[in-house]
Formats: sequence, structure tokens, C-alpha cells
Amino acid sequence: MAQDKRYWSDSSEGLFPQRLPQPYRKSEIAEPTLLSTLETLKRSLHKTLDFDALTNDIIKRLHNDQERVQSCSKQVPNAAVMVPIIRDEAVTEVGDLRTLLTKRSANLSRHRNEISFPGGKVEREETVSEAAKRECKEEIGVIPQITLGEMQPSVTVRGTVFAAVVGVLDDLRGLRPSPSEVERILIPSIRQLTDSNRYHCELWYFSKHNARTMHFFELEGELVWGATAYVLANFLQLLSSVLPG
Repeated sequence: MAQDKRYWSDSSEGLFPQRLPQPYRKSEIAEPTLLSTLETLKRSLHKTLDFDALTNDIIKRLHNDQERVQSCSKQVPNAAVMVPIIRDEAVTEVGDLRTLLTKRSANLSRHRNEISFPGGKVEREETVSEAAKRECKEEIGVIPQITLGEMQPSVTVRGTVFAAVVGVLDDLRGLRPSPSEVERILIPSIRQLTDSNRYHCELWYFSKHNARTMHFFELEGELVWGATAYVLANFLQLLSSVLPG
């Protein structure tokens, strides 16, 4: 999508299946901080991928971040999503590293047609990691063989506290999308996700004094926005922090 339009969110209807709400007010963000992250990642796209070293670095970073978050936050996640990193022996460059997203079924009562990571509610006596794995199995038929850790919990506009678990998928041959929940699966590469022409950022005011940065990614004719885009932005920042620049 060309970036000559004032707001992507104003231009989305008719171009994407996703329907966006209109906030109280919105404004452009002149220099989105994520753009510098995308530029940093671009410098790594052609570097040789050492998957084991990458996952070890992610484990260390998430462990350190989790200790800091737990010491200063009392938020308990009541929802969890899985952010898969796909291990593929044929992938030799950082830019070809991939993740996985789903397009939610049009028949669902909530968030229909939205792009999301596999995830859902954390049940009673269930850990965040267990919930993310269970939802992953229910939605796409596979479970990450390894979980690397949790990214910092986030709060949606509706007040849902959710955590994003990063995991490794070794084999996609077992993918079995649930027809009642998933319309299609998207497997974008880091190369696609760092294309600044596919990214946009706006400041949305949900009330006079409640403003949030809203990220938007265009992927395969779909618009990723909201909580999923926020997690995706955090994931790209995580990769940027551990990959050589």
C-alpha cells in the first residue's frame, strides 16, 4: 500500500477484509520508533543465520526482561498468545527466518477476519506458557517443541492483560488449521516484516487523555493491527536486540 494517504486506517475499508473502529481522534506520528528497528534489522537480512545461537540469545534476553518485569509489575495475564519462530534447515539467511499468524474465521463472534497469533484465555490453574501451547494446538494442530520465554505483558484497550510466549516450531507438516477458528495461515519472513512500505504508525486517542500508538502491517493482502501488531512490533524489537547489526 502506498504511504501517500494521510491515514492507513481511513483507507483500509475496501482494501482489506479487516474492519477498523474509529477512535475519538487520531494523528500521524512523524518518526515512528519502530522504523529505526526495521532499519537495524534490514542490515542483518543477508547475514548467515545461526538458529541455535539466536534462540539462546532470545532465551537470555527474555529471562532478563522477565525478572525485571516481575519485580515491578503486579499485572497477571488472563490471556496468552504464541509467537512461533519456524526452524527450517533450508533457511540460511536471517531475512528468511519466518513466524506464523492466523486469519480468524469469519464465523467467529469476536475479532472475525482479524489477523492474530494463536492464543486465547488462560484457564484456571494454567500457566501462560501452557495456555499458549494449548491454544496453538487447538487452532493450528501443532505445538512448539521449545518455548524460549515470555515477552512483557501488554494491556488491550478493553483491559485484557495478555502475554506473548515465544516458541520454536520445528515441523510444519503437522499443521492442521481448525476450520471453525482459522480461515488461513500466514507465514511471513523477517524480510517481509521489515519492508517499511508495508508498515505504518498512528497515534489513536480513545478519549481526551488516553492515547495509544497503533502499528499497522500489510501482509499478503491483510491488515495486521491492534494487539497483534503491537506484539509483532515487540517481536521485531526483540530480534533487533539480539541479532548482529
